[in-house]
Amino acid sequence: ATPNANGTRSVSRRKRLLVTAGTSLFLFAYVGCEITMGGYLYAYVKSNGGSHSTATAINTMFWLLLAVGRGLAIFISQRFSPRTMLAGHTGLALVSIILPIWNPSSLPLLWAGASLYGLALSSCFPTAFTLAEMYIGVDARAASIFVAGASLGEMTIPAITGVVIEHYDVGKLLIILACGSAAMLCIYVLLVLVGESPSLHGASSQPQPPSYDIVLDQVGLDESSADQLAA
Repeated sequence: ATPNANGTRSVSRRKRLLVTAGTSLFLFAYVGCEITMGGYLYAYVKSNGGSHSTATAINTMFWLLLAVGRGLAIFISQRFSPRTMLAGHTGLALVSIILPIWNPSSLPLLWAGASLYGLALSSCFPTAFTLAEMYIGVDARAASIFVAGASLGEMTIPAITGVVIEHYDVGKLLIILACGSAAMLCIYVLLVLVGESPSLHGASSQPQPPSYDIVLDQVGLDESSADQLAA
């Protein structure tokens, strides 16, 4: 779609609404899962017989792979489209969190699952922004809605998880994260279907993916600020 004078893309109002709402819901689930995993992983490992040092190491590995993945995304984004990257992120997130569910008492599976989950979640935030920019053009209003969705996810999903753990046990953590990861994958599929639907295009030309720098500049963020919002 072609940009207007104000920098946004010429798309239908319905498409803009659906992509904006879908991206906000995606970021709601993503940020909620990330904060929940980081907040309760230590307690989960301890409840499954892990020592203090093991629980600390697995939790550290999750955050380490999260940071490493964000660095790698700079180079990966030059070779793959946001659609392909987000497909990889969401698919890997669901598979990696299912691994330890198969055998919750297996520490090797938990090591692998936590590490891959951190890698899977690493650059979901900027990639989702970029995908939305590719489909509708991200203006200040859309960016505000995205950030609001991410903030709500950060507040609500860990809180709900805490209530569930208090009433049942910390073993429900992986089930909650699996549901959140499945929701991310479903929302991503719907975003692609809506974003590439011919009936919703405002112009005949196919949208082209912008760079991360362009997206962050349009919404008034720098790279460090975006990383802080995602964390």
